[in-house]
Order: sequence, then C-alpha cells, then structure tokens
Amino acid sequence: MSIAYRDRVAGLFRASPGAWIDGLAVASRGGAYAWRTRVSDCRVQLGMVIENRVRALADGTRASEYRYMSDEFAVDLAEAAAIRDEANGEAWPAGR
Repeated sequence: MSIAYRDRVAGLFRASPGAWIDGLAVASRGGAYAWRTRVSDCRVQLGMVIENRVRALADGTRASEYRYMSDEFAVDLAEAAAIRDEANGEAWPAGR
C-alpha cells in the first residue's frame, strides 16, 4: 500500500467537501491502476465518508464521480433539508 497515494486522494477530497469529483481526477492523484483502492483506503483507514454515483453524459458515455461528506458538510445538508421541509409546510424533527 502506498500511503502517499492514499494521502493525495484524501487531500483531494478534503479540499472540496461535498463536491462531486470525476473518477479520472481521482485516478490522476491515486494512480491509474489502483485509485479505487485508494478511495477504499480513505474510507476504511481514515474513516472518510465518500459517496459514489454514476451518471449518463450527453454524449452517451457515463461518468463515475465521488464526493467526500465531511461532518460539517453533512450537518449543513441536514439543516438545509430541514429548512426546505419547513418551507414546504412539513414540521422540523423534535428537538430542533
């Protein structure tokens, strides 16, 4: 295992919490043949919450994208959802 590659991938995610990053950009940091392992290492060894999505592009190809959900960003998303729900007439969860 190359900690240097893992840390480069972790740094990429930490620099842009909540932003979707194309798999090719992750590969450029984590090594062409083992970048998915580096993402896994970030999840397992560093406890990072990293989501993955695959979406169709206009040209018919597909893009695999990843995003890091830091604790701070996850709280912001939860608060934004609560504000949205309140604006739509739904009650906030108890304790808010």
